[in-house]
Amino acid sequence: MLLASALRAVGKSVVLEDHDPQQSLATWSQSLPEPFLFEGNGEEGGFVVIDTPPRLDLTDHTGRNLLTRLVQGADRILLVAELGGLELAAAKPMADFIQRTLAEIPADQRGRAFVLWNKIQARTKEGKQDLAPFSEYLGLSALRTTLPFLHPYHTIQYTGWAGITGEARARVLDLVLEIVA
Repeated sequence: MLLASALRAVGKSVVLEDHDPQQSLATWSQSLPEPFLFEGNGEEGGFVVIDTPPRLDLTDHTGRNLLTRLVQGADRILLVAELGGLELAAAKPMADFIQRTLAEIPADQRGRAFVLWNKIQARTKEGKQDLAPFSEYLGLSALRTTLPFLHPYHTIQYTGWAGITGEARARVLDLVLEIVA
């Protein structure tokens, strides 16, 4: 939701795909005054933002095929991850799957995969750590921009992009610029 709203705010065309059984992205979009489109491949220079379930069962044939198709067709892949032993352990199989899938694609046609560190609490011991070892553990390059645990990010489904202001908005726009570069 946050990424799609920020891309639209900087003038990019955005199409959504919601593969999460909860359909939270679709529900959120339909509540907006100008809902996002849910079909097509995005216009030239546009983006298709795809929401997947937070945890896909990679042993399930259907889920694995869906994810393979999405990774193979993507220009940029963001694995949103949180710090913490359980969270990292849960993200590791997905990171490995992304790397294996990308390795099967010729280098000149391969998308780029990144880890986006989410819910980083800057004033805590956890938030002050160097994130490089965690990114190395996942085997993915980390985006420089991280997302802190901020109230406006969690209320976007109610407030929309207008509810993201000040430093919170600036950070998301920095993230978008980093992703599209």
